[in-house]
Amino acid sequence: MSIGRSPFCPGEEVSIHLDFFYNAEGSQVDWFLGFVPDFGPGWDVLDFDWGAYLPTGSGPYGGQGELHEEGTACEATLHRTFPHLCTYRDEDGILHILHTECDDDLTLCTETGMGDGDVLPNGYFWISDGSNSTCINGSCDPRNHWGIGSKTSSVSWDFTIKVKDFEDENECNQYNDLRVSFLCFSDDGAGCWEDASPCRLDKKQFGPDWEVECTFPPGIEADEQAICTDGQLNLYVETDDGSPESIEITYEDNPNVDGEMEHTFIGGGYIDDILSINDPDICDAQTVTYYAQVIIPGFICTGKIDTIEAFVYPLPRLIEQEVYGSCFGDLPYELGFDAECGYPGNLQYQWEDDLSSHTGTGNSIVIDQSYGVGLHTFSITVTDELGCSNTGEVQFNIYDDVRFRLQGDTLC
Repeated sequence: MSIGRSPFCPGEEVSIHLDFFYNAEGSQVDWFLGFVPDFGPGWDVLDFDWGAYLPTGSGPYGGQGELHEEGTACEATLHRTFPHLCTYRDEDGILHILHTECDDDLTLCTETGMGDGDVLPNGYFWISDGSNSTCINGSCDPRNHWGIGSKTSSVSWDFTIKVKDFEDENECNQYNDLRVSFLCFSDDGAGCWEDASPCRLDKKQFGPDWEVECTFPPGIEADEQAICTDGQLNLYVETDDGSPESIEITYEDNPNVDGEMEHTFIGGGYIDDILSINDPDICDAQTVTYYAQVIIPGFICTGKIDTIEAFVYPLPRLIEQEVYGSCFGDLPYELGFDAECGYPGNLQYQWEDDLSSHTGTGNSIVIDQSYGVGLHTFSITVTDELGCSNTGEVQFNIYDDVRFRLQGDTLC
């Protein structure tokens, strides 16, 4: 196997080149069938894309190998009995394979030995329909096919895999194993060919003892915060261990919000950006995402990137309505109104009439004859639970009643 430096950092993507020469000339007619890779617990196997990286092998039926995934209809199963092998599942449910002569910790296996028909972990196989009577050409299981068509084969595999992210250094040290190993199978061992010689008990092959760099900068502590548009954040960010290290703050641009800025703190500091929603028609809260990372010169690995979110709420606003009116003699009249946008929850209303100087609270006004005739403009301030306030107007016209008088013989 070839690769660059080691140790590797948590969360780092690593590109690996693996090549080997398989030689089964020691037996009569064994053909290379495929191999099963096994990854140390420091690798993020849950997110590894097995199907994106197919190996190549030389031989009459060579070219790209096929992925045979454990748990699917085309999973690989054994053709013979292998007393020197066992499998186990890790805490994530991933199936692993061990070799009694090669692996160190065999306590992971509940029992040693694998029999005819036992399932193999995810692996890559070269299968072909042969003329042997034991082959089942309609099956997709490698055990029912021939192999690559040659007793020797050059195999090459290039893939990219990610190191796990860890919560802390203790967890990192617990899973600090990045070895990549693989176990080969011939058609006599896991395929349909019935060789007269004993099946080849191939030994597991191991790459370098790569490790994770488990000394990395501290993380970040910060709370979320919600503010009104045009408001100022007061969001404190600090290292989670209180150390006086450099913290770099960047952000993901929200096109609906203005005012985001980058910051650098030593040990801790306040994100104090003034954030404004720049579209007056927006009625939904806007999220501003900041990214915080501790940078320590000389460390192999940078600190993990923590996400901090701030929520910017538009001001509540009165829902527009037409100008209502009533005759003076028809009063009282209940004038209702409502608001939209703002922070969710109860809204508070305060109002004042410019004509009568009446004041009050609540989202309805009982207008009686004390208000007097004329066009009344009510200035209404609505406040949400976050303290965001906005003022709007509602108008109401009180018309003087029609009075009749007799002027001579004419009713006026």
